[in-house]
Amino acid sequence: MIVDIQEATSLLLADQCVGLPTETVYGLAAKYSSSQAIDRIFSLKNRPQDNPLIVHIATMEQLTELVTEVTPTQKKLIDSFWPGPLTLLFQPSASVLPTITAGSPYVAVRMPSHPVFSEILTKTGPLVAPSANLSGRPSPTRSVHLHEDFGSTFPVVDGGWCKDGVESTIIHCMDTYCSILRIGAISTEDVQKIVPILDSETTPLVPGKKYKHYAPKTPLYALEESPAEVIIGFKDRFYPSSQHVFLLGRSDNPEQIQRNLFGVLRAVDYCGFEKAHVDMNFPDSGLFAATKERLLRAISAQEFDNK
Repeated sequence: MIVDIQEATSLLLADQCVGLPTETVYGLAAKYSSSQAIDRIFSLKNRPQDNPLIVHIATMEQLTELVTEVTPTQKKLIDSFWPGPLTLLFQPSASVLPTITAGSPYVAVRMPSHPVFSEILTKTGPLVAPSANLSGRPSPTRSVHLHEDFGSTFPVVDGGWCKDGVESTIIHCMDTYCSILRIGAISTEDVQKIVPILDSETTPLVPGKKYKHYAPKTPLYALEESPAEVIIGFKDRFYPSSQHVFLLGRSDNPEQIQRNLFGVLRAVDYCGFEKAHVDMNFPDSGLFAATKERLLRAISAQEFDNK
């Protein structure tokens, strides 16, 4: 069911979970201090208990509740990208529940820019909010996606279509440089303009890295030269052998492709095809990088299913 900001706030303060829009994807939100509500998130999503959660804040004052310090390097990134789709790892304060960090020595925090989420955060205080989908499925970018996964009675604030369409970039800062743990809505190139980047880390202790993720039910394969009946591709290309083409957008428009990605993956499932092929012939730099990473993980999801 669709609820307004006041109803959502009341539910959250009563230790309930609510679907909220962000600029990246919809989040499954709960009070960061409520063990009951956090346990409900893991249960609703069927999320493994060792998969950490991101805490969302509205102000720097709220950040001080969660972390022991903010380093100069972190401050540079905060000044450049908050509020926005950037998540940073910090040393957690004693107020952060162990279920949030899930065995990691860090707490992941971001300050979303979506006005609805920001307003609710000012009323509730910090909220945990992983993507509001069943674990392993494509992330939700419209309110209807939450009702598909959790049922029509689940409370959701409808904020329209998410502007960015992929999850936040996650960064671990070390002294004067940083490492990108998850490519997201902020490009590596934009981060490099602010701080030096070391090679990306391979640690699984950040959201979306350890388990099968972003995958539709329909098996996906990279498009080769051979004919394919169902193709996920681009509106400025012609696919003569295909009977069904799902369009991500123009191949030269990374923002459009990123915004449409998860909706297209869900649309393929609606149609019930046995398999689909993805046109992977696009750059892997800039804002294209996050889309390519999500598609490669969705394609490789067959490896998880066959284990």
